[in-house]
Amino acid sequence: MIASDIITAARHGLADSVAPYRWEDSLMLLYLNDSIREIREKRADARMNDEGDEDGGFTELTAISETIPIRDEFKSPMIDFLLFRCFENDSDEKRDENKSAGYGKRFYDKLGVA
Repeated sequence: MIASDIITAARHGLADSVAPYRWEDSLMLLYLNDSIREIREKRADARMNDEGDEDGGFTELTAISETIPIRDEFKSPMIDFLLFRCFENDSDEKRDENKSAGYGKRFYDKLGVA
């Protein structure tokens, strides 16, 4: 799975799938890095490689063509995190604030943490 897979999926949820994008790739990549850090902090198993050993840390993604250093099972929470952050930082309306809160809750619920 590469970064653009997550970003493209999030753009569909944002109704932002046609260039020029409202949320630039660089911002989406920043949010994706934030999501990976948060997942790794909350879920110890996200820091494990396929052999069950600690993976040695997380190096931030710098391009949307890079492979995401986390298992595919975390795809859905990463998408929710991007939606949470985009709506949070672009909340011109109360409706967007509610969407942001909902996606933030879904992110943590899917991780099984509070």
